[in-house]
Amino acid sequence: MRIRNRNLCYIAASATKYRTKVSKVNLKIAYASELQSILMNLVNILNFTKPFRYWNFKLFIARKFLKMEKFQY
Repeated sequence: MRIRNRNLCYIAASATKYRTKVSKVNLKIAYASELQSILMNLVNILNFTKPFRYWNFKLFIARKFLKMEKFQY
């Protein structure tokens, strides 16, 4: 996770310096993929600990993830 976050910081810094090279769409894709890994880890933790208690929260995460998919394509 640390290396991935460092890469995101590098992408953001390079986007501020060279706006023609790195577009805002690339930044959205990078942040969406990072958020996707965090959300999937969270879902796995919730599945492991309390499978029946947090199913509403898992549905909420799934809806957020489906809204986020439009950034990736």
